[in-house]
Amino acid sequence: RPPRSTLFPYTTLFRSCTKLKKINFPEGLEAVKNRAFMNCSSLTEVALPETLTEIGDYAFCSAGIEQLTLSNPKNVLSTGTNVFTAIKIKDINIPKDFRLNKSMFSDCQQLRSVNFEADWVTIPENCFYYCTNLAEIDISKALFIRDEAFRKCYSLSVNVIPAHTYVYIHAFSETGVKDVTIGDISKIEKGAFSECTSLKRLTINIPDGLPAAVGLSIPEELAAHCTSLQTVIFTGHPETLTEIGDYAFCSAGIEQLTLSNPKNVLSTGTNVFTAIKIKDINIPKDFRLNKSMFSDCQQLRSVNFEADWVTIPENCFYYCTNLAEIDISKALFIRDEAFRKCYSLSVNVIPAHTYVYIHAFSETGVKDVTIGDISKIEKGAFSECTSLKRLTINIPDGLPAAVGLSIPEELAAHCTSLQTVIFTGHPENLLSIKESAFRKTTALTEINLPDSVQTIEQYAFCDSGIETVHLPEELRQIEKGAFALTNIKNIVIPDKVTSLGKGIFSKCYELTDVTLSESVTKIPQQAFMNCYNLKAVNVRSEEHTSELQSPDHL
Repeated sequence: RPPRSTLFPYTTLFRSCTKLKKINFPEGLEAVKNRAFMNCSSLTEVALPETLTEIGDYAFCSAGIEQLTLSNPKNVLSTGTNVFTAIKIKDINIPKDFRLNKSMFSDCQQLRSVNFEADWVTIPENCFYYCTNLAEIDISKALFIRDEAFRKCYSLSVNVIPAHTYVYIHAFSETGVKDVTIGDISKIEKGAFSECTSLKRLTINIPDGLPAAVGLSIPEELAAHCTSLQTVIFTGHPETLTEIGDYAFCSAGIEQLTLSNPKNVLSTGTNVFTAIKIKDINIPKDFRLNKSMFSDCQQLRSVNFEADWVTIPENCFYYCTNLAEIDISKALFIRDEAFRKCYSLSVNVIPAHTYVYIHAFSETGVKDVTIGDISKIEKGAFSECTSLKRLTINIPDGLPAAVGLSIPEELAAHCTSLQTVIFTGHPENLLSIKESAFRKTTALTEINLPDSVQTIEQYAFCDSGIETVHLPEELRQIEKGAFALTNIKNIVIPDKVTSLGKGIFSKCYELTDVTLSESVTKIPQQAFMNCYNLKAVNVRSEEHTSELQSPDHL
């Protein structure tokens, strides 16, 4: 029996007393301090007196309590965190004025049912976290269900979230819910039902009454990773919905998705429908796509746009490995990596009005592509398209000659099946081939560059299959490694070339003959390194010949 006192004055007073079986609390007891009976594993029954005004943090945490009686306190009761964490109760009655606190019953894995005597309750953060057998609780009395209050309650299956109840971050994450109706989506926060792998049906009521300028949102991660979710229904006033949050339905099991044309401006977050299981999708006229919206939807086969003109955001269909049917003729902008890793996608024409951004079609299944306007194409647009065999590049008119046009960096780099490159339109406007534009195009044996090209940047044709190339008469600069590791047999450097880059023809094992221009005043380092079959270097002046006689130049 503890000393007769109105409080246990010390923290951890009986902590880890593993043989303690029973406590007779003294009359008038006011406080049980922090960790007072923590880890008392043989303590099986506790009845708290009504005189208590304070229960400290972890006071009975991990005790062996199987039966707990909470009295309705006479005075205002202050409770700490984790007071009854990991005890062994199976049922608990919460008196009307008993104050719950953070993590109070967390990890009570034998707890099956909870009853509230109060008319209205607040369920604090983590209050029943990891109560894996909790199945019976009336949440109709709850005004506030705080962060992760029921997270990892695998046996818990609530059906209705009342319209008066505010549900906070991840409150029901990883629970056993199967069919849930949300009474008022405006009171639901991030990830409220995320990772509920048994959830099959979700009904979301959109309330009325908010100004259109305020609108309503589907919260971030609302049903993310709900892998069994098949049906989502909106009731009430869907016209007031103005936003869908990031990852709202990411990795859900949705097989059929119907998008309605919004009456108001609809803002959508990133990755909203990432990795769902749809096979076809129709995008309404005014529905706003956003970054990575349908990325990793590996069963998606076709996409239809109702709008006359669309913008396809970054990574929108990234890694949709079975996507084969989509009309890009309506696209004004195709942003970075929009279709990257869409291995089944094979478009034939990039319209002249379409801007294509960085790596937009990288690693797709394209085979024969015509680019309507090369000035609207950015870095690596078709890089690593290993099925691409033919590339037609239209050079538009209208730009000042001083500005000119370029073949973008890495345009067709690592397109190992590319055999043919054709320039159409106004090739005379093409001034440069950018870095690594055709690098590692191992099947490309020949290319005819327009005479207007003045610069070939570094590694432009490095490690390609080029055997024959006619360098343009206007060429002035060939940068580092531009033709390294190619199969070129002979090359003539035009007269206007004044600058050669380091390693320009290094490791060209088939190279036998080189003719230099008179304007080249210096042979850079490693220019012909490991060109084992190089037999003749022809120059037009004795000065240049004498420079080449020194092995330091080769």
